[in-house]
Amino acid sequence: MTRFFLFLFLLAWFHNSYAQTRIIDSLKRNIAMARTGQEKIQAIFRLCEERSSLNTDTLTAYAMRAKEMAARQGNRLNSTWCDYYLSTMALKNGYFDSTLAFCDTTLKALETQKPDPRLTTCISLLKTGALIRSSRFKEALSLLYSLLHDEEKQTDTLSLIKIKTSIGWVHMEMDQNQEAMNWFYKAAQTSSNESFFRAYPTLFSNMSSTLNNLGKYDSAFYYVNRSVAYSRQTEQLSMLANALNIRADIHINTKNNGAAEQDLAEALEVRKKIGDLFYLVSDLAQLSNFYATTCQTQKGIQSAQEGLSIAYKQNLVAKLPFLYRALAENYKRMGDHQNYAATLETIMTLKDSQYKKNSAESLAELQAKYDLQKKENLIIQQRFDLRQKNYLFYASLLLLVFASLAGWFLFRGYKRKEKLKLKQLQEEDKIRAAISINRAEENERRRIAADLHDNIGAYASAIRADVEKVLVQDKGENKRSLQNLEQHSLEIINSLRDTIWVLNKENITITGIGDRIKNYINKMQPSYDHIQISLTEEVRKDRRISSQSALSIFRIVQEALHNALKHSRASLVEIILHSDDTAWIRIRDNGGGIESGQTLTEGNGLKNMRTRANEAGFQLHLSSEPGKGTTLLLDIGTTN
Repeated sequence: MTRFFLFLFLLAWFHNSYAQTRIIDSLKRNIAMARTGQEKIQAIFRLCEERSSLNTDTLTAYAMRAKEMAARQGNRLNSTWCDYYLSTMALKNGYFDSTLAFCDTTLKALETQKPDPRLTTCISLLKTGALIRSSRFKEALSLLYSLLHDEEKQTDTLSLIKIKTSIGWVHMEMDQNQEAMNWFYKAAQTSSNESFFRAYPTLFSNMSSTLNNLGKYDSAFYYVNRSVAYSRQTEQLSMLANALNIRADIHINTKNNGAAEQDLAEALEVRKKIGDLFYLVSDLAQLSNFYATTCQTQKGIQSAQEGLSIAYKQNLVAKLPFLYRALAENYKRMGDHQNYAATLETIMTLKDSQYKKNSAESLAELQAKYDLQKKENLIIQQRFDLRQKNYLFYASLLLLVFASLAGWFLFRGYKRKEKLKLKQLQEEDKIRAAISINRAEENERRRIAADLHDNIGAYASAIRADVEKVLVQDKGENKRSLQNLEQHSLEIINSLRDTIWVLNKENITITGIGDRIKNYINKMQPSYDHIQISLTEEVRKDRRISSQSALSIFRIVQEALHNALKHSRASLVEIILHSDDTAWIRIRDNGGGIESGQTLTEGNGLKNMRTRANEAGFQLHLSSEPGKGTTLLLDIGTTN
């Protein structure tokens, strides 16, 4: 009865007498109803887009039919599309070199013609598929990155999702699972429109397979179920079979053999429905191995024999060794040593037939190897019991080696962690030492400031008080000298206050300097009531500078303001304090300026200002015109 149903299945596959999906059935009717040649070709192309659900012969027949029509019309673009669909079948059947040759030739021609950007993208993705299956991962990534750059300009969302998924696929094939997941997540974040992912469920299958490899089974189930659901909705049978096989692997890893068997059986039925015999026999071999693992040897033997029947009838010689190995494993699990040995004998015979296809020069060597394997096969049964005893010994030895390696790696990791801890402690000691030094310096500055205030400041104040008493009593010649002495003592006190102001702080802000300048202006203004003094603050970014630099700025402003008030004959002195990405101070008066014949470098005041600016790393610029006043610009720069 089983052979009868198998015969009906093969007969249906050869004649395409059934509809594989409702979509395919509808598309075939559209082809039959098309009136013009161009309409018929476009209808065939829409059918070919369902290639994941079409069997190879059906797609090849329709693509060849469209190619003949395109040749009669002289339409080179349609002919290229036909070649593309035929090459997808070549790739599916394992003809990687032929696929790459077509892609390289066609892409080179499309570089100059550029008739259809979508065609270029499809052929490029086909080429990357061939490169990945040929293990040429570096070339595949190079092409995909270039393709991604071009497609981002075109904003074709579905193509972007496919390209990012393909990049993740390359990393998955190289066992770089985390990097693969990064790219899969990028693909999933390309759009929030579910219709794109419904049209391309392969993304979620790949995500699930990678998460399964990482041992994240809950997440793997979530994504594979989405892939299965979308594949069913869009009737993409090949993708559905792939998703079911992946879900079966997850079930096996989570010890749910019943669900795994159900998914494997359904995937097998889907393969039969699309007539993809090449993958059908692979699925039968996988199912047979599953049955052997779960000790369902009768089912395993039946699956392997069914696959062998199809493989022999379709001349799928490459699949025979896999099927016979699955069959042998089931016999071995069953304890049927006679059939186990006979199956191994058959495997040897298959290898012998493959040897005969090689060159005559290597035949003798291969024949000798085959004879040796054949003789070894005769004593397999005798060695079987002995091997079981040896397995325990070798397993124990291997476990010991692994334990030793694990211990060595753990010890190495421990030493590395200890070194890192030591280095971290040393860094922390340096930081604590630096903090202690800063605190000591801060305490020393405060102590000096307190000493200046309590000692020298007190003496200077006492001198001034005594001079004031003497001035009140003295009406004679010494009054002028005493007034000078009073002024000098007042300047000493003011200078001490400025120095103490600086010493009390480690860093001073621009606004703090501005406040100090305001206090100085308020003290000077009563003595020069005929001159208007203004301060404008343009502080968008308040900066912190060192106390020494702050004192230099204040002294330069003092000197510049003093010169303007005493020597410029001005009625207005403007001070602008600016702080943004850069900081600067400008002092400008409307006085007489520097007369012709005088130089800008005269006077100790200007020399002192330049010296202070140079020591602090500032730039000092002075400009003047006779009758138009003098401008001094102090460029503080970007020092923070």
